[in-house]
Amino acid sequence: MAHFWFILTAAVYFSLCSSEHQNVRGHDSEKSMEVHQNAQDVEDSTRQKAWNKHVVPSCLEEKYNDKSCQKVFCHPWERCLQDRCMCLIPNECPRVGGPVCSLGGNRLPSYCKLKSLECLRKNSKYAFSNFMPCSKPRFSIKEERGQLFLQISGDWLPVCANMNMPTANAACRQLGLSLGAKTVQNKKMVSKTNTNSSQAVTKLLCKGWESSLAECQYKLGKYNKCQRLGHIHINCYKEERGCNISEFECANKKCVPRTRMCNGDDDCADRSDELCCQSCSKGALLCSTGNCVAETSLCDGEPDCINYEDEANCTSTKKSKKYDNEVIVQERQNIREAALPVCGNSSFGISSVVLLQPRSSRNRRLIGGTQATQDQFPWQAALLQDRVWTCGAVFIGGNWFLTAAHCVSKVMAEYKVRVGELARLTRETTQDELLIDRIVKHPRYNSRTNKNDVALLFVAKMDHIHLYTPSLTPACIPHSSLQFPPGTQCFASGWGRALELTTLAKRPNVLRWVKLNLIGNCSAFHGERFTEGMECAGSLDGSADTCDGDSGGPLICYNSLNDAYVWGIVSWGHRCGTEGFPGVYAKVAFYYTWIRSITGKDIFKH
Repeated sequence: MAHFWFILTAAVYFSLCSSEHQNVRGHDSEKSMEVHQNAQDVEDSTRQKAWNKHVVPSCLEEKYNDKSCQKVFCHPWERCLQDRCMCLIPNECPRVGGPVCSLGGNRLPSYCKLKSLECLRKNSKYAFSNFMPCSKPRFSIKEERGQLFLQISGDWLPVCANMNMPTANAACRQLGLSLGAKTVQNKKMVSKTNTNSSQAVTKLLCKGWESSLAECQYKLGKYNKCQRLGHIHINCYKEERGCNISEFECANKKCVPRTRMCNGDDDCADRSDELCCQSCSKGALLCSTGNCVAETSLCDGEPDCINYEDEANCTSTKKSKKYDNEVIVQERQNIREAALPVCGNSSFGISSVVLLQPRSSRNRRLIGGTQATQDQFPWQAALLQDRVWTCGAVFIGGNWFLTAAHCVSKVMAEYKVRVGELARLTRETTQDELLIDRIVKHPRYNSRTNKNDVALLFVAKMDHIHLYTPSLTPACIPHSSLQFPPGTQCFASGWGRALELTTLAKRPNVLRWVKLNLIGNCSAFHGERFTEGMECAGSLDGSADTCDGDSGGPLICYNSLNDAYVWGIVSWGHRCGTEGFPGVYAKVAFYYTWIRSITGKDIFKH
């Protein structure tokens, strides 16, 4: 019995010891896992911080992509409607260029009409192949064991060029894989295979949006260059899966490494990895709207930044690589130029006079301001009500002017616009008075709150002698509300009340202008009265502002090419030049779709 008790006691003791030992081991394991998790959290946090240095997280929530015209230019075969690039119908294309051939063997009247059909029908058979005649062998592409070949003029040629991700995306798109490439690399050639040609594609460069490599720039060279360059191998993106923590989910659901964001290369194949940046890597250019543009796209004649930063300061003597099919690039440029409205033209030296003026001092405001010179603001107009000067207005092209809705509130009044005017009390040779035949106030204008304080003025009998001259040139209409961010220096002009004149009620004889900075988060100053569609500009200390009589006049901002955009219409404010209450303007970009729906092709050609 004692023997049994010893065995039982020993067994229990061993069991307790084992249990205690296991608990200790379990505790160590949990502690180890916790330490590992903490290390992982620190690593993830470090990655997140590094990632946040390049991107703007709040912007990423908007899911911008290559069809978001708040961020990008629409192609000439598209138009911006409701902040999206929408397909034109073929007949809306500019009448530029000759017949072209599609990959499906179709003959189309022009490149733009071909792209319009491709855009509408989402069919690759309408992708571009070549210019006439269509009897020529079509431009084709094939991939064998990852190696890329192009058929140009009947011969299958290996691609030996250094290829970037946008070019690889275009190649995969032509192969029928819309999400573009996963990887692209050069592999050294072992032996001459799969081709009998003595030539190879030794240069190949795409923008990234193309649906056919025939739209890209390429150059043919001797096949022996492949010995040095190697063959291009692409791996197209085919998987559908969730993205892990080290990856960015593109707007099209493709997963790309976060380390490849904001480097100028369109890794996503829809540009969503390059549209929400606060800095760029790999020598890419940062646009004012937060887009990164690759070095290869700078000064190429095809603007990628809404403010044209990528096409500014380009010299005509800059050496460019020669390609065998530069005609397609020239064709696109011709179409783009034909589609652009004539506006804000700096060829008259319009804005250079403004930009070279010295910085205004504290008491030099539009309620004071600086006197303008003749033709300095050729879009500026004066609005007359029953022959009495009452407000400002801005010429926007065709037969149309833009002003504030509160300036045309009198129903039975006779309204005229006076153009080409510098001094109100002097009859000038450039001056003309035009009867307004139609007034279109914004349908949701609220006279109590000044919400939607914009109106369009139609003049049927424009004196075409004065159209598009140094004295009368339209300001451009911005399509993106992101084009000019807070802090941008802009210019207001008008004949409003001047502070330093002997009588405060007295308006100046000569047109005046003032520099004003755009101000963000303006609801902090004006509370609930500041609503969507409004913009603040001026200075918080009240040293620069617009005033009574400036209403309806323009707030002009300039892009990198010195083109003038009417960013705001003088609307309302808390007295004039009051500290802590910057002036408020109707934000014209917010009304782009409405303006376009009223004016149509009179301003917007396509």
